[in-house]
Amino acid sequence: MRETVNWTTTEHFQVRHSETTPNNRISLPALVSLMQEAAWNNALDLGYSVYDLMNHGVTWVLYRMELEVFRYPGHRARLSVTTWPSAQDRLYTYRDYRLHDESRVLLAQATSAWLVLDIEKRKVVPVPSFIKEAEFPQDMDRLPWDGQKLEDLREPTLEYPIQVRWHEEDANGHVNNAHYLEWIMESLPLTFRQNHLLQKLVITFKHETHAGATLRVLAEARGGQGYLHQIVDEENKEMVRALSTFREARTE
Repeated sequence: MRETVNWTTTEHFQVRHSETTPNNRISLPALVSLMQEAAWNNALDLGYSVYDLMNHGVTWVLYRMELEVFRYPGHRARLSVTTWPSAQDRLYTYRDYRLHDESRVLLAQATSAWLVLDIEKRKVVPVPSFIKEAEFPQDMDRLPWDGQKLEDLREPTLEYPIQVRWHEEDANGHVNNAHYLEWIMESLPLTFRQNHLLQKLVITFKHETHAGATLRVLAEARGGQGYLHQIVDEENKEMVRALSTFREARTE
């Protein structure tokens, strides 16, 4: 069930068993996928979905997301995701998200920047006039946006191989954003993942990845409970860069 009012969509979900980790909390990729589902439907309701843009030879691609998770709900938890286009400029359209439990406690929030991609040329183009004419609300209840460039990895200490599978692609014909988060999490030591929860993540998407590609997920420790991440292809071309911060799982 969802409601769309004044550019804002609120969609309701219940956490499925298949979306949880061994500690009975929703996984990070599943949490972000719920946000993406609400965003997809918000764009559909507003008439600016991927399907609508494809009629003009372009599509949406996510460039950057800044995510903060306050608490991870468990199996069968009832959630609501609220999302809205919060601003736009020449190249970017910004979208924000808030995730609440059924008592309206804020569980997570995110802000994101989206680019428009020419489907045939596979190149980023300025926001087309038909999107600008939509007059998205500017700075509507906008979440804080950092936007700072992430550091280069100096001495990666972890490396994890990935063979991209066909079902990891989406309607845009490239790997869905949530899979990059899955790979980043999988690249970290098992004992660390068992005892820590991701608290903050900043991730930038630099190039597309497709089925059949061979990738490497690199990580370098940053402080006591954080990592700098990079995903590169066989030619060392950078696909993704991210910065993560974790907290101990026992604190939740």
